[in-house]
Amino acid sequence: MKRFVAAAYTAASLCAAGAAHADWSVGAGFESFRWEESTAPAVKETGLRWVLDLTWQQSKAPGLSLGYNLKFYTGDVDYTGGTLFGGAPASDDVRYRGLTNEIQAIWRMPQTVDVVLAAGWDRWERKFKGTNQEEDYDILYAKLGANFNSTVQRGVIGGVGVKYPVWTRENAHFDVIGGAVNPRLRPGKDLSFYGTVGYRFNPQWDVIAYYDSYRFKESNLVAVAPVGIFLQPESKMDVFGVKLQHNFQ
Repeated sequence: MKRFVAAAYTAASLCAAGAAHADWSVGAGFESFRWEESTAPAVKETGLRWVLDLTWQQSKAPGLSLGYNLKFYTGDVDYTGGTLFGGAPASDDVRYRGLTNEIQAIWRMPQTVDVVLAAGWDRWERKFKGTNQEEDYDILYAKLGANFNSTVQRGVIGGVGVKYPVWTRENAHFDVIGGAVNPRLRPGKDLSFYGTVGYRFNPQWDVIAYYDSYRFKESNLVAVAPVGIFLQPESKMDVFGVKLQHNFQ
């Protein structure tokens, strides 16, 4: 995890170096996490994760502007479903740790709507507490959406858009559970949605509720000698969160 924190810190430092007149925001809160896999028995994970994020925006003036968001999240969630080898139903606690780096191109219109095109890298570690099973996900994604009232001094703010995972990799650590090799899984790609709604009390303080999601189709098959053949089933993730955000101007 240290190398990903270092990469995020470097990206944030580069933004800061060219952002003498930019706006910074720091947010903290929690999110309700839900993960489901189309298996029999069905795999489900639910629970709360804590969130800390840092946002940089180049300018609030009309026209093209750049933005950057760095988000850290962690938490323990409840797991119910089958074992890794398709055995009897099991339950466990799963620890999530991850970060998201997102770069945004924002076209600000003179009125209240901004068009946003974004590209991001989402990296998370998923580790079962009761066993030695663990997985690492790396997802590169693209987003297209619109923000509303993002430059107001006070009032309702929000945004909505679509999200697509353009590159996916899953390290299931087959070598840890007895495999002679550790091939990577590639979860299939599908479209999902995201959205935010919040209230700006004054130029310094916002409270924001948000929804985020992923949709993954079934992955490729991998042969793991001498254990067997595996895939990542069709999966979906839904996140509902709330954060308090302070804006530095």
